[in-house]
Amino acid sequence: MKRSFFWLFACILFVSALAVAADRSPTADSMPLARLIPRGAIAYVQARDFAGLFGKWKASPAHDRYYASDNFRAFGQSRLYAKLSERLKEFETGAGIEMTEDRVAEMAGGATAVAMYDMGKLEIVYVTELPAAKASLTELFKQSSKFETRKRGNAQYSVLELATDGGRMRQGLCFSATDGKFVITTTESLMQRTLDNFAAESTDRLSDSIAPTLAAAENFAAHDATLWTDIPRLKAQRFFKLYWVQGKAATALDGVSATLADLEIAGDGIHERRWSLYDDTARKAVKAEPRNPIDFLKLASGAQFLEAEALDAATDDAKAASAVMKTLFPAVRPTQPPSDPPSMATSGGSSSGENGQRYQDLDERFDRDIDDPSLAVGDSRDKKTNQAPVADPLETELAAVLKASGPTMVARLGSAKTDAATKYVSFDRAVIFEFRNGFDAKKYEAVISELIFRRYLIAGTLKGIEWRTNESGITSPNIGGISEQGGAYFVDGKRVVIANSVAFAASLKTALIAAAPLPSPGDLKKVTRLANFRLRGSAASYSRLMIMIDFNADNSLEGMGEEGSTENEYVSFFGGNIASLLKVADGFDHITLEAANGDKVLTEAVTYRFATSPAPGPVKMPRPGE
Repeated sequence: MKRSFFWLFACILFVSALAVAADRSPTADSMPLARLIPRGAIAYVQARDFAGLFGKWKASPAHDRYYASDNFRAFGQSRLYAKLSERLKEFETGAGIEMTEDRVAEMAGGATAVAMYDMGKLEIVYVTELPAAKASLTELFKQSSKFETRKRGNAQYSVLELATDGGRMRQGLCFSATDGKFVITTTESLMQRTLDNFAAESTDRLSDSIAPTLAAAENFAAHDATLWTDIPRLKAQRFFKLYWVQGKAATALDGVSATLADLEIAGDGIHERRWSLYDDTARKAVKAEPRNPIDFLKLASGAQFLEAEALDAATDDAKAASAVMKTLFPAVRPTQPPSDPPSMATSGGSSSGENGQRYQDLDERFDRDIDDPSLAVGDSRDKKTNQAPVADPLETELAAVLKASGPTMVARLGSAKTDAATKYVSFDRAVIFEFRNGFDAKKYEAVISELIFRRYLIAGTLKGIEWRTNESGITSPNIGGISEQGGAYFVDGKRVVIANSVAFAASLKTALIAAAPLPSPGDLKKVTRLANFRLRGSAASYSRLMIMIDFNADNSLEGMGEEGSTENEYVSFFGGNIASLLKVADGFDHITLEAANGDKVLTEAVTYRFATSPAPGPVKMPRPGE
């Protein structure tokens, strides 16, 4: 399996998911190479110093860990890899070169840009600052005798016409060394349009398409790598429609016209800023009052996951009640029986079926669908479960209690832990509210008591549930053998913390008092959402739990996730594929995100913070019965 191909595809994914002195527009200042790229790109990615970045990647421990991971091995077995690898092979065979990492390194210059126009056809433009003398030393230039030399204006380029897509399509692999730039395209028309942009009078510049996004992106500055994406064009791509596996989460892109992301590699980690520009039909007035959730980051020291968001007290009462219910009385979601026949895929990677999901796993149906032109790619709704669920009267009553307190922010927290003696993985959960008004504890206790009666007790077992407050100020229901049911809570000023256990509530209270908050990832002024996820702290429990859940009696666990396993071996999705990414990202301790939702732009600041302590020992892969 060639690493060189994955490097190219990773670049494409980053592109699809990451020059005139008189022009002083933001694009000209921060994205000069975008002036050379033709219009109509799905996305554009630039690197301030591509040669330097590529060298750092090759030298990093994550480089070798990734190519040895289950994630890379699973990708190498996919139909998507096979199709794009075949397309790349056609270019390699025609040009007489192999795109190894060494070939990539010799073609990597300083400031570099890549634009993607069609995923399936692999239509790209690559421009890098590389003097003609260095460009002439590349392996591609050495194969010039196979190419035909042509001119476009004052520039000269080389083109090799190739039969691609198994002979069903003709494409022209082109390269040119012009004005200190080395240009490579996979179609001749893109080369001609790019060379036309070296002329000052050209109007076919991608920079003009990017300019509205830059104008709306407050405090934008280009750093090590920058990605711009045209969302409508991206969503129209068939490969994106069938390989976007986030299901309903894909609706987050609805109404977004473009996104911009910028990465900066710093001493403490990687800092990312994102801007999502809403289109004219989706301008969003922020109903929730922006709050400063920085104090919630104190609680991140007591949990592996934290997510906080501002609430609109007038409309989000149901959301507040749902957060409490999921914390204290989590429901088990039913899954589609294996015997149910698959149905048509949707643009979100899901479809109609008993539970409305087609791709619960990236199995052979997923790979087959990408090659089936008769498969309708559109919206589909579950005909059996299209009815709105009936609201629980007690949940409605709980919503009313919380609404009366005027919630302005809610935070959800969670941790997974493995018991050293039993090897069981258990979960801590909590929800935290910041209220505008006082919290009516008695009404809250009454509703939770009734929920406990209905779910866990036989009528007449208890005449009533007594709530007790311990010496630490933690209040919980006294119900004997099921004491953990109903959770616990404590009040801290206008903040109320509700946890699924007394122990977890106590640890959060300690963190709230004693812990220092994590550094804020950005300087956003109107934060409406915050999240923190501790990668290293959750890796061991996640790996153990997911490997056992993913275990399939028809597939041996021998070699799963371990070095030396064969490429064609079965790779479980959560326990192997995703779990291996935690090993690759072992150099990061945690990820922190802040978001500010305005009426025109969603702005996000993310920090991937480097670990300061040595990596823990390898996670032992459990076997059934362990």
